[in-house]
Amino acid sequence: MINVLNITKPNNLDDINDIEFKFYTDKYGNKHCDNIITFDIETSTGYCVNGKAIGFDHDKYNSDETFRKTIDKAMPVSIMYTWQCAVENYDKDIKVFFGRDYNSLSEFLFKLTAEIKRQSMFGFQSLDRDGETQAALFYSKKDTNIMLFIHNLGFEFQHLRNLFENEFYSKRRQNVFARTSRKPMKVNFKYAKHINIELRDTLVLTQKSLDNWCKDEKLPVMKCDKIDYLKIRHPETPLTDKEIQYCLNDVISMVYGIEKYRTKFGSLKDIPLTQTGIVRKKVCSTLWNEDRDWCMKQWEIMPE
Repeated sequence: MINVLNITKPNNLDDINDIEFKFYTDKYGNKHCDNIITFDIETSTGYCVNGKAIGFDHDKYNSDETFRKTIDKAMPVSIMYTWQCAVENYDKDIKVFFGRDYNSLSEFLFKLTAEIKRQSMFGFQSLDRDGETQAALFYSKKDTNIMLFIHNLGFEFQHLRNLFENEFYSKRRQNVFARTSRKPMKVNFKYAKHINIELRDTLVLTQKSLDNWCKDEKLPVMKCDKIDYLKIRHPETPLTDKEIQYCLNDVISMVYGIEKYRTKFGSLKDIPLTQTGIVRKKVCSTLWNEDRDWCMKQWEIMPE
């Protein structure tokens, strides 16, 4: 049961060391992190006019001819102004890490994955954290797999693919599994040696908006009321308490939602990729049990 919400200060990365990660080992000896990690970015969408981004207003576009002509000639832009990542401290609390630019995101992901890798080899307690981290990163021969859950992955991926282009690219396997162009359902990338991150889209799993998901499941944390989407924000824009809480609730609520799926299926790895996958898994399991029972009955009535 997740009890406490522990909100960290921006870029306070040392709090990662206080998180205890749980793992299970597959038949090949690779470790899978079973802590729930959710991720989201917030962006401002507008148009670049004379080197400055301006917001799009539907009413003004329809009523103001000058504005309409300006927008029609302008280049659309999407500016990331904050990222947030909620990490479950297994059965204890949730820590939310919050940053404003891509440099802080890269720093956070390196610190997070390095600590997960260290714990996968040496456990939560540490006698020499730096030495254990170096050993885990450079001398491990087994993979450590981490899942990041994102609601509407297709949107976030358009930003992340530019930041982690080298990590996403692989000659040996297809890293992006998508329904159609720009609609990825999961994305795998090797973030460091023997560290694999899998981005999972919770939208294809739930087939609901985040707001409806929270309401239908009666989650302890709900999505906040909408903020002003027409306002152009950038990494240096001061954010109000309401705007910050809006960002935090998105990832916190997802932890509670995924926790229900993990309880139902036993582990993060066993959660189906899509909503239809849940039905397929249930039907196949039922049919297998029925076939097994039928075979056992036939065996019982067979003459010796």
